[in-house]
Amino acid sequence: MRRLLSILAAACLLCCPLSGCSSVPSDDDRAGAGMRLSPVSLTEEETELLWLAGVDVPSSASFTLYDYQTDGNLHAIFFSRYLLNDALEWEKDDFFSPGAFDETPLDAAGRLSLTLGEDGAYTFYVRAEGGLGYSHPAPQLPEGLPGSAAVGASSQTEPLTITYGQEIPLLIRTIRDDDSLALFALGETLENDPEQLERFRSAAFTEAYTVTFFDQIPQI
Repeated sequence: MRRLLSILAAACLLCCPLSGCSSVPSDDDRAGAGMRLSPVSLTEEETELLWLAGVDVPSSASFTLYDYQTDGNLHAIFFSRYLLNDALEWEKDDFFSPGAFDETPLDAAGRLSLTLGEDGAYTFYVRAEGGLGYSHPAPQLPEGLPGSAAVGASSQTEPLTITYGQEIPLLIRTIRDDDSLALFALGETLENDPEQLERFRSAAFTEAYTVTFFDQIPQI
C-alpha cells in the first residue's frame, strides 16, 4: 500500500507544471534558458505530500525530481543503468533501456523523477507538458546484499545543458556494510577517474542511472 501511495504522490508532482502547483516558465524564459535539465526545488506542500506517502524527501536516495526543457526536435528520451564492477569500471545494464519515442516530435518540456520503493528498486516517471506520461520500474537489487547496510545517493544539484545524444547522470547509489559512505557531486558525465572511484572499492553495490535526449529515434 505504501508503494502505491508513493507512486501516486510522484505522479501528482509530475503533473505540477500542468496543474499550476509550481510556476511554469514563459516562452521568453524558455528561449533564454535553452535546452536544460534542472533539479526541482519542492514547495512545502509538495514535500508534505511525499512525506505522507512515505517518501524521505531529504534523502536523494528516495526521491529525485527534474524539469527538462528542449526544443521542437525532441524525438526520444531513454534511460540507462550502469553497475560499478570490482575493477571500478562502469558496466552498462543491457537489459534496462526504457524510454519514450515517436516519429512525431515529443513535447519539448516536462518532468522526470526516480522514486524508491520499499523493495529497494526505483521507478522512473516521465510526464510531458502536453500530458503524455509513462512509468517504468528499474531492476531489483541483487541478492546477498548486507542486511544492515548504509545507503547513500548523489543526484544533480545544478541545471545542466541538454545535448542531443549525450548522457546525463541522474543519480548514483551506493550500498555498504558499514557507515563509511563516500559520495561526490555528479557532473555532466559519469565519473571515470580511477582515483575518484577508488572510494567505492569497498562498497557492496554501486549503480548509476542516466538519461539521454535524442533528436531522432536511436537504435537501442
